[in-house]
Amino acid sequence: MYNIEILQTASDNIDDIGRYIAAELKNKTAAERLTDKIYSTIETLAEFPYAHTVHQTPQNEEPLKYEYRKILVDNYFIFYRVDETRSLIIVASVIYARRRLPEQLKKTEQTD
Repeated sequence: MYNIEILQTASDNIDDIGRYIAAELKNKTAAERLTDKIYSTIETLAEFPYAHTVHQTPQNEEPLKYEYRKILVDNYFIFYRVDETRSLIIVASVIYARRRLPEQLKKTEQTD
């Protein structure tokens, strides 16, 4: 069983998603439901961290610093990496699926 660490960037992403849905889309119930679903999905990683797809950087992009895995929850990808030496799952970012993913992940690595 692995421990889970949610980086501040990922936590801020989840908060921003909830605020956007609650305020801009005026649907507080949907915001709470989605953020709960994201956190619940993160919790499942402790048992099977390798069950999800490795994120493939496009060939024309610079490689990322880490090998990230991703899970799609509704319209958002949860990006995480596995640190075997510490039996730790590190949730790095939660990104809207239609954004330029490599650029967003590089921003996460700069704050890491």
